[in-house]
Amino acid sequence: MGLFWVVGFFAMQGQQEPNFTMYNFNLNVINPAYVSVKEHAEASISYRSQWNGVPNAPNTSVLSYVSPITDDLGFGLSVVNDEVFIMNKTDASFDLSYGLRFSNDYYIHVGLKASASFVNLNLSEAGAPDLDGKFLENESYVTPTFGAGVYLLHPKYYVSLSTPNASKVERYREEPGSPDIVINYLHVYFGAGYILDFSKNFTLTPAIMSRFVSGATPSYDMSVTADYMDRIKGGVNYRIDESVSLYTLFSSKHNFKFGFSYAMNIAEIAKVNTDGSLELLLRYTWD
Repeated sequence: MGLFWVVGFFAMQGQQEPNFTMYNFNLNVINPAYVSVKEHAEASISYRSQWNGVPNAPNTSVLSYVSPITDDLGFGLSVVNDEVFIMNKTDASFDLSYGLRFSNDYYIHVGLKASASFVNLNLSEAGAPDLDGKFLENESYVTPTFGAGVYLLHPKYYVSLSTPNASKVERYREEPGSPDIVINYLHVYFGAGYILDFSKNFTLTPAIMSRFVSGATPSYDMSVTADYMDRIKGGVNYRIDESVSLYTLFSSKHNFKFGFSYAMNIAEIAKVNTDGSLELLLRYTWD
């Protein structure tokens, strides 16, 4: 019975790319079109610990760099490491994006993402029966993926549509008769936000972010972010039937930004985990 649980767990988890609360502060990870929005080069590092206190729960680390090439062209580099149970997956990506100006107010940015996924499976730690030879040796493999995105920007609102892995990898199977370990389905993200100006120094931005994955329940985030003088940002995010999060982003006078979020579980996992999930972000911008 334990073996079937392990296999089922990986079939489910493999459908999901890493989840984030602060999508809007690190949007290039899921939408390559966003890299040409930036006017200055930025380097970021972030870390998410999901379901704190639960053994072998997901942990995600992200290192990224984005920079303009010209006024309309930008590129980005990112490395995303995701650990969950016996699987360790690292995605190394290159993004290229071009911004098209349609008027003084409307920009459409289009981008492409090329990635290589390095997957290591520590099968010997899966808890399978000792006599099951399929779980005695660890496995690793590399797969290429490609993605694309569109980002519409207006002084009052934005719209984001993207897929970071448009090329679909169905499953990993070492040989006939061995268990299916990883199933990686196409992910589609759709997000939008509207900027409300209350004064020259204070804005409020209600936003949505939705994620659609074949074979999995869609995920919907609704958030409201307050911004004071582009120095202090903070807000609340509600992921329907999953979690409620608080987040903030502080900007220093020395081009550093520091952000963190805390998510409180409201789904079934709350019965075994009351410590929630924590996310941290550190960024440096070159003027």
